[in-house]
Amino acid sequence: MTTAIATPAATWTKLKDGTWGVRAPAGVAPGDRLVVTTKGGKTSTGTVAKVLWTGTAKDGRPASLVSVASDRKEPLSLG
Repeated sequence: MTTAIATPAATWTKLKDGTWGVRAPAGVAPGDRLVVTTKGGKTSTGTVAKVLWTGTAKDGRPASLVSVASDRKEPLSLG
């Protein structure tokens, strides 16, 4: 069993296709489990399905945009 990685500033974001993804620090890879924080401070975990983009964020830090899947084998829901 793998443990979730508590990533600083891993937050939910809406992707162009309408699904939810995660903005995370650079260096995450498919299969990594992330602890993601909502704007309200709640946390959930998700598994990185695919790294969609890696580069420099607007604030100058290295970052990645990833798609995620829940451990229940269905898309994560924020509702």
